[in-house]
Order: sequence, then C-alpha cells, then structure tokens
Amino acid sequence: MTIKKAFETIIDLPKKRRYESTLPFDDSFPEKGDWKNDDEFYQQWDECFKNNAKFAVDQPAPMIGDNNTPMPEVRKFYKYWDQFKTWREFSQHHKHNPSEANDRAEKRWMESENKKTNKHYDKIERKRLIELIEHCYDHDPRIQSELKAEQDAKDKIKA
Repeated sequence: MTIKKAFETIIDLPKKRRYESTLPFDDSFPEKGDWKNDDEFYQQWDECFKNNAKFAVDQPAPMIGDNNTPMPEVRKFYKYWDQFKTWREFSQHHKHNPSEANDRAEKRWMESENKKTNKHYDKIERKRLIELIEHCYDHDPRIQSELKAEQDAKDKIKA
C-alpha cells in the first residue's frame, strides 16, 4: 500500500472502517474458570468489551465496571450491549467487485450477491454478540447477587 493510498484510507471514514473490519480480531470471550475471583472477572470482561467497543456506532460504549457499580448502571451496561449497533462490515468476504461488471444488470446482480454475503456475516456477528452478552450476564457477580437476593425474598414469603 502506498503512503498516498494509506492516507486516503485513513481520512475517508467508510474506507477506514472497511479496512479496519478486515484486520485480525480476537472475537473470543472469557469462559467460566478463566477468572478466580470477582476482580479477575471484571478485568477480563472489561478487556473483552473494550475490544468489541471499537466497532460501536454509539460512542462511548459503557464498560462493565466492578462490584461497586450501582445496579442501574449495570442494567444500562447490559441494555447498551444488548442493543449494540456495530459499524463492522464484512466486505472482505464479497465474491464480486461491482466496478468490474460489464453492464448495469451484472452490477446489480453482483451487489445483490454481496448483500446476501453481508447478511450472512451480520447474522453470525449478531449471534456472537448475543452469546458474549449472555455469557457475561450469566456469570456477573452483581447479577448473581441480585438474583440470589430475589430468590431469598421469595423463599421468605413462602415460609
């Protein structure tokens, strides 16, 4: 890549995003057992969410916090990530370059095929994000504590 082309890519936001979407990306997330205590849980998940936040349309993305984060902020965090809007794209998977089409019909067909590819990878990305959020939520010590308190209150009422 020439310096001129690199500069043009950096200053043109759609080109920059297209390029950044092709870079290697660690889309893994912590698994139960990767952390030994609450502090490690928050540290590992904070790193994971920061990694994903670079693709956020709505900035700044809220971070996970810690044991002292008030529950309204915790709920706000999960709501944001549940409704996460990404600018990440998957044009690197396109099989067709519409600028090489011989006519308008072929160009439209190529664009249509590329849209199908985008939809496929968008679904995969959304599924990955849902798994990430659910996994974090299911293991979040604050959520676990709140659920236990609710269950204890229900048990008291029954007794």
